[in-house]
Amino acid sequence: MAYDLAPGRRIPIDIDGSMIKYYKKAQGTYSTDAEGTAPPGGMTTATQTERAAVTEADVTTGTYVSTSSFSNAACWIYVVFSEAMDLDGIFAQLMRPHGTLTKWAQISYDTTNGEDGTWSSYSLTDVDDSESDSWREDVTDVALIAVTGMRFYVFNSGLGASVGYSELHFYGEPNGGRGRLEIVDADASDVAFTAPIDFGDTPRGQISTHSVKVKNNHATERADTVSFDVEALLATADDWVTFSTNGGTSYTAGPISLGNIAASGGLSTTIIVKQVVPEDADIGPFDARLVAEATSWT
Repeated sequence: MAYDLAPGRRIPIDIDGSMIKYYKKAQGTYSTDAEGTAPPGGMTTATQTERAAVTEADVTTGTYVSTSSFSNAACWIYVVFSEAMDLDGIFAQLMRPHGTLTKWAQISYDTTNGEDGTWSSYSLTDVDDSESDSWREDVTDVALIAVTGMRFYVFNSGLGASVGYSELHFYGEPNGGRGRLEIVDADASDVAFTAPIDFGDTPRGQISTHSVKVKNNHATERADTVSFDVEALLATADDWVTFSTNGGTSYTAGPISLGNIAASGGLSTTIIVKQVVPEDADIGPFDARLVAEATSWT
């Protein structure tokens, strides 16, 4: 099936320096926590594995910030962005909800750690259908400027049921402009992507390509020894992708090296991204992301 275009580029909160913290409480007796109530204990900083789990796209098996199976359980999740973000879309996938849920969400434009700053109520549209493509179908369009953090709370009065969020996807870009390294569209005059590359409905055996470049937006610093790779966010979509930096004469799996990229708008060589869908591929949605990273800056 054909999906609507994503509202923007998904923010990689697992690798861009954003902060993710959570608290899980098994209360045992029915007691909800009013909006803005802090958890009864210290927040846990998410591990890299947990951070990756909340940003991938497997909505049916995620276990990231859910409680264990307790009656009257609750969890808090704090997300503090690496810098102020202009948000275009939000996708929030509830973790296997059962029973009666009490939820609230808050937004801040000045927090630095999820606990300080000014917070206001936010009307969150979340998803609880656990469909394999809900991460693509059920993104809510928003227009939020210079957001620094969001907080989420879920309480479940059901008997022996986990509660939490298995996915939290945010779409948008830094409020102060593009990031240091940016992947731009070489098939469209090197302009910035406003949404992900979408190969659409792709039959088994089909070959699709798209050309990109990596741009260095830093005003004065050169990006040294830039690597470029693909990471799967759902299933094994990265296994289908190879890269060419010689106009398609030959292709190789990532990671590849792009060398140094000059400051102030310098561009890498053109990279052809080729996707080959295997003849025996499972039918369903697949998701992956391209990642460019500098070894150092000088």
